[in-house]
Amino acid sequence: MKRYLPILVTTGLLTAPAWAQTTPPAGTPAGRPSQSSAPGTTAPKPLDIPAAPRGTGRLTGTVLDATTKKPVEFATVALLPATGNQPIDGTVCDDKGRFALKSLASGSYRVQISFVGYVTRTETVTITDGTTDLSTLQLTSAAQKLGEVTVTGERDVVETKPDRIVYNAEKDITNSGGTAADVLRKVPLVNVDPDGNVELRGTSNVRVLINNKPSGIVASSVADAMKQIPADQIKSVEVITTPSAKYDAEGTGGIINIILKKNNLQGTNGSIGLAGGTRSSNGNASLNYRKGKIGLTSSASGFAFYSPNRNDLRRSLKNPDGTETQALEQDGDGNTLGGGGFGRLGLDYDPAQYHNLTIGLQGSMFRNSGDYQQFNNVLFPVTAANQFTRDTDRKFRTQSYDLSGSYTRTFEQKRREWSVLAQHTRNRNEQDYELNQYPGRNEAGAVQYREQSDNLARNLETTLQTDYAHPFSETALLETGAKAILRRVSSDYDVYDQVALNFNPARSNLFNYNQDVVSAYGTYGFSASKKLSFKVGARVENTRVRGTLSPGRMTTPACRRTTSTCCPTRA
Repeated sequence: MKRYLPILVTTGLLTAPAWAQTTPPAGTPAGRPSQSSAPGTTAPKPLDIPAAPRGTGRLTGTVLDATTKKPVEFATVALLPATGNQPIDGTVCDDKGRFALKSLASGSYRVQISFVGYVTRTETVTITDGTTDLSTLQLTSAAQKLGEVTVTGERDVVETKPDRIVYNAEKDITNSGGTAADVLRKVPLVNVDPDGNVELRGTSNVRVLINNKPSGIVASSVADAMKQIPADQIKSVEVITTPSAKYDAEGTGGIINIILKKNNLQGTNGSIGLAGGTRSSNGNASLNYRKGKIGLTSSASGFAFYSPNRNDLRRSLKNPDGTETQALEQDGDGNTLGGGGFGRLGLDYDPAQYHNLTIGLQGSMFRNSGDYQQFNNVLFPVTAANQFTRDTDRKFRTQSYDLSGSYTRTFEQKRREWSVLAQHTRNRNEQDYELNQYPGRNEAGAVQYREQSDNLARNLETTLQTDYAHPFSETALLETGAKAILRRVSSDYDVYDQVALNFNPARSNLFNYNQDVVSAYGTYGFSASKKLSFKVGARVENTRVRGTLSPGRMTTPACRRTTSTCCPTRA
C-alpha cells in the first residue's frame, strides 16, 4: 500500500526501511527513494542506512490492541539484527493491522512494533527460506499521567433561566465604585428611582433577599439598604420572576436575591476601593484569609450623600369664564445629609469531605438628617392673604445585624444536598421630626404653631430552616424543606403639637405585632427537552398573628430619649 509513506515520515522511526519495502519508480535503485519530486517541492535527502541481506524469507503477522482486540492501524514494524538497534528493514501495518516483510535472508532477527499511545514491543524471530508467520501481536496502551489542566468558562453578563434572570454583576466592570442601587439599575425588569426605591415589573411589592436569606438590613427601607451595600461586594443579582413553592408567600411582584461574593483563595488577600461624586461618595475594604479547611472573610464599607434641594410651586384654579385665579404659592429649599456603613464577618470550616460549617455576622448603620424651609401663600379660598413659613428638621437613625449559622452536607452525587440554617435578625430605627411655623416669609416673628414627633420601631426575627435536594437524573430534581419564622415587631409613635407641645393621643399610638409562621414545601422539576422544562410543587403554611394597638405614652420627647420613668404616663 502506498498510503503509509507519509505516516512513516511523521513517525520518523523507519523511513528508509519502509521505502525499501515500497516499489520504487522505474530507474530508481532498489532500497532508495526516488530523487524526483513534484514541481514546487523539495525531494527528501537520501539516508545512508545498511542494506538488509536479501533472500527468500518472508515475515508476516497482525498487530492488535491488547484491550479491545481491534487492529492497530498503521503501526510501525522494524526489523532489527540480533544485536544492535539500527533497523535493517521495516514496514507499516495496513488498516487491518496486517504487515509483511519480503526477500529476507535466513537467520535470527528481532522485530520491534511501535505506535503512538502504546508500549513498544520487541520479539525475537528466526526467519527461514519460507514464510514465518508471527500470528497476532498485541500492543498494550501506554498509561501516561498528564499535567493538570484548568478549563475556565466565562458566564454571560445576563443569563436567562426558566424561573429567573441572573445578572452577573462581577462581570460588569462599570459597577466598580458604585452601590447596590447602581447595580439594580442595570438588572432587567428592575426599576430604581432617583431616591433608590425598587420596583419589579412596575410593582413595589418586592421581596429582597441577601444570599437567599431575609435580612434586617432591608427590613426598614430597601432604598436605604441599597445605598449601604457596595457594588464591589456583589457577585450577582437574581430576579426570580416565578418563585417556586420553596419561597415564602411574600413579595407578589417577585423576588430579588442579591448574592454577595465569597472568597476561596488560599492565603491572605484583600482590596480597597474609593469613589467620589457630586451627590455621594463611598469607600470599601476587604480582608480575607484561607488556609486548608478554614477560611475567614471580612469586609467593611462606608458612604455619605449630600442632597441640596429647592422647589417652587404655583397652583391656579380655572374660573367659569376661562380665566385663572392663583390659589397657592410655595417656595422652599433645604438640604439633606446622610451616611452609614455596612460590614461582614464570616467563618467557614470543612471538617471533612462533603461537610461544611459556616458562621456569619453582618450589620449596617445608617443616619440622615435634613432641614427644609418652605414659604406658603394661600390665596384661595381665603379672602385675605394667609402667609406663613414652616421650618422642618428631621432625623432618621437605624442599625441592624444578622447572625447566622449553617451546616451543609453534599454528596458524591451531583446536586444532592442537605442543609440546616439558623438565623437571628434585629433592626431598630428612630424617626424624629420637629416643625415650627412662623408668620410671613421669614422666621422673625413669634412661633404660631409647633409640632414634634418621635417614632421608635423594632423588628426581631428568628428563622430555622432545613432543605434537601435529591436528583433522580441529570434533568430531574426533587426539593423538600421546612421552615419556622418568629417575628416580633413594635412601633411607638407619639406626636406633640400646639405651641406648648401637648401630647396628642389622636395622632399617637403604640403598636405591637407578633407573627409565627411554620411552613413546609416540596417541588419536582424535570426537563422534557432542551427547550421545555416543568416544575410542580406545593407549599403549606400555618400563620398565627397577634397585634395590639393602644394610644402612645404621654411623655416629653426629652424623657423618651433618656428614661420612661421621669415623666408621668397616660392613664
